[in-house]
Amino acid sequence: MRLFVAMAGLVFSLGAFAADGKAPGGPDFQEMKARALERIDRREAMLREHRACVEKAEDVSALKQCHESMRQKAHHGNRGGGQAPN
Repeated sequence: MRLFVAMAGLVFSLGAFAADGKAPGGPDFQEMKARALERIDRREAMLREHRACVEKAEDVSALKQCHESMRQKAHHGNRGGGQAPN
C-alpha cells in the first residue's frame, strides 16, 4: 500500500512537471533552450574561425598553430561549466 501511495505521488508530481515544463525551483524550458542555443552559436563561431585558419595554413607548422589556438580557446571558453567543443 505504501508503495502504491509513493508511486501515485511520483506520477502526479511528474504530471505537474510536464504540465508547465518547469521543475520546482529550477529553470524553465525556454531558459534552458536559450542557453543551449547560445552554446551552439559559440561553438559554431569557434569552428568557423578554426576552419578559416586551417584553410589559410600553408605548412604543417601553421596547421599545428591553428589546432593549438583552437585548443586554447576551447579550454578558456569552458569556464562556464559546459563541455568543450567537439
